[in-house]
Amino acid sequence: MTRAGRFRQFWGEARWWLRLAFFLVMGGWLLSVRPDLNTGPTGVIFRLTWFVIRYVVFWALVWLVVWSVDAHLLVRSRTGLQTVLQVLPPTVVAVLVLVLGATFVIAQVVTSTWGTRAPLMITLDPQVVGVLAPPLMILVASLLLSGQVPNEGMPLNAVTAAATVLVLATVRMLVTAVVSVPTNIQQYIGPRAFTQFVVADVRRECEGGALGLVVFRTGMLAEMLRMALRRGDSVAVAATLEAMIDFQSAYLASRESRPELRVFHTEDGTVREGWLALDLRRALVVAGEEALRVGSSGGDGNAICRTLGVIADRFDDADDFQDVATCMDGLTELATNYLQLGAGGATNLYTEPVFQLAWLEGSAESRKHREAAAHALAGWALGAAYARYHLGRELHPMQPRSIGVFGPDPPWSEALELINAPDWEQRWVNKLSEPESLQHVIAEIGRAAKEHAQRPSTVTGA
Repeated sequence: MTRAGRFRQFWGEARWWLRLAFFLVMGGWLLSVRPDLNTGPTGVIFRLTWFVIRYVVFWALVWLVVWSVDAHLLVRSRTGLQTVLQVLPPTVVAVLVLVLGATFVIAQVVTSTWGTRAPLMITLDPQVVGVLAPPLMILVASLLLSGQVPNEGMPLNAVTAAATVLVLATVRMLVTAVVSVPTNIQQYIGPRAFTQFVVADVRRECEGGALGLVVFRTGMLAEMLRMALRRGDSVAVAATLEAMIDFQSAYLASRESRPELRVFHTEDGTVREGWLALDLRRALVVAGEEALRVGSSGGDGNAICRTLGVIADRFDDADDFQDVATCMDGLTELATNYLQLGAGGATNLYTEPVFQLAWLEGSAESRKHREAAAHALAGWALGAAYARYHLGRELHPMQPRSIGVFGPDPPWSEALELINAPDWEQRWVNKLSEPESLQHVIAEIGRAAKEHAQRPSTVTGA
């Protein structure tokens, strides 16, 4: 092996040991034992405390080096010490005001871009702590050191070394402030950067038991999605929908070891079972309605339905029928949304929800989840009947293709039983224009069964 190869091997092993030492010394082992210490308000205090400890330890080591090598590196006299202690506090205060002002501006921009809930993420951002804490610590150290200036003669070497360290820390603080402010702006304004930042700690918060900090993110994502639709930002729409799917992935991964995460107990004692499915369904249904209202591109509206379909399919894969049914009902609401009927009798048919319900039927059928398949089939029939008898279409445009993605043995009889159930009719009575409209839904089941029997099933992806 060459000398360069041996050096790379040595450096690779050394870096592993350095990471391990940093993990142990800086409290990483404590977070492994007690992950709840890094979640919620306790986590904010914990991260702030460890930042202060690391900061103090680092500059204390620098002080020892300066004191032992050259205590008069930057400060060589009593006059110089006085000058440093007179200049540092105003400089630090100016930087602190600059950073606070930049944070305030970022909060305003984030509010106008992503909604009123988005600035809450600033309080959970470790980068903000890394920018705001050093000025305060340097200011406190300067005030403490100001009492060590002698009336006459040379100051102690330890004092001049400390003044040198304060000057170096201030220079580093200035550089950090200049670099971090543009970085923070990019993180809070960039569509994918901010959406991924919102969901980055979901799994950690779930496993730490800070469910309140997880639940509030669903409302934030919903508002972000609506804001993106209103300004016609398709990139932000796609990024927010991707973040919702990542949110669900982190939740489902945590729920494997903590099934109790499905139930959220609010501070007033209210119990919300299946809160994630309910919140995501509400967010995506409202977003779909917003897309119809503001005339968004068809791609954005279809992406919303596909996202709700993927979320439902993942809940079905987790064998959680209640959450699957919640998401399927959301697609049914979109398929029968009143905004499809415009002024003067014009229609803007929302076709994708019907196809997603058909795809979910085939997917549930492949898992032998007959109850979920029947629920999807009933919603599909209502959407098809709504287009035919309420919106005046001769045939739902997606009906032939959607029948083709049904599974090989759709639960026709189970779907009819569900449609005839009093609870189902009561749930969807506002979508039926007249009492006999229920027969139209039943008729769609009959037509679909006949057509399905005449063609092979070709189940495809969402």
